Amino acid sequence: MASNISLCGICDLRHLSNPSTHWCQDCDEVLCSECKEHHTLLKATRGHPTIPINDYQHYQQLPAFVTDIKQYCDIHNEKYQNYCQRHDCPICCKCIQDQAKCTENIVIIETVVKHAKTSQIFQDLNQYVSDLQSNITQMRSAREDNLAKVADQCKSAIKKILEFRIKLNHHLDAVENDLLTKLQEAESKCSQQIKEGIKQHASELYLMTREIEKQVSEKEKRLTSLMENKRFDDFTVSFEIDTNIVSILSDVKVFGTVSMETVPSNEKLFNRYSRLA
Repeated sequence: MASNISLCGICDLRHLSNPSTHWCQDCDEVLCSECKEHHTLLKATRGHPTIPINDYQHYQQLPAFVTDIKQYCDIHNEKYQNYCQRHDCPICCKCIQDQAKCTENIVIIETVVKHAKTSQIFQDLNQYVSDLQSNITQMRSAREDNLAKVADQCKSAIKKILEFRIKLNHHLDAVENDLLTKLQEAESKCSQQIKEGIKQHASELYLMTREIEKQVSEKEKRLTSLMENKRFDDFTVSFEIDTNIVSILSDVKVFGTVSMETVPSNEKLFNRYSRLA
C-alpha cells in the first residue's frame, strides 16, 4: 500500500488527490468516500469489510507481531476465508481441496472470529496479558526501589569511611603528640644532667689545669678514674618508628572492603499457576 494513507489509493492512480476516509482490509487499500461507495456496490468487493481511516491509523500503531499477521495463504496466495479446527489454522478455498480429511472440521473464518471474544481461550489470554502487565509494573517498581537502595548503601559506606578517617587522624595525632612529649622530656633530662655535671666538676677541672705541672701523674689518674666512672660519657637520643605503625604503609592499603552481591527478590509474579494454588 502507498505510504501516504491520507490520499485515496484509487484516486491516486487516476492522478487525483482526494482525502481517504476508509480502509479496506481485503484490498489493503485506503478509499475516499466516493470510492468507498463504489467499493460497497461492486459485486466483487461488496462483501469486503471497511473501517474508518482513524481506526486504521490506530491499527498501524499496534505492535508488529499484530500488524504482521498474514491475511493470505503462503501456498496458494489466496485470502484466508476458512478455518480448520482440526489443525487450528486459517486456510483458503484451495486449501480445502488439499485437506479433504478435514472437511467436517472446516468452518467460515468469520464464525471463529465472531465467537473468539467470548471463548475461554480469549478470556485466558486477556488474563495472561493483564498478569504480564502487572508483573512488568511490579518488576519496574522493584528495580527502581533497588536503585534507590544501592544509592543509600553507597552513601552509608562513604559516611563510614569519612568517620573512620577522622578517628584514624585523631588517633595518629595523639600518638604523634605523645612521641613529641617524650622527646622533649628526654632532651630536657639529658640537658639537665649535662649542666649539673659541668657545674659539679667545673672548679675541680679548673684547679687541675692549674696544678697539672705539679701533679700530672696524680691528676691523670684522677681524670682516668672520673672517665671510668662514666662521669663524662656523652648522652644520645634515638628514635625508631614502631614496626606496627610502619607496616600500615605497606600492609594497610584500604580502610575496608566494598562488596556487591545479589539477593533473591521477594517479588511474586502473577500467573495462572499462582492463581490455581
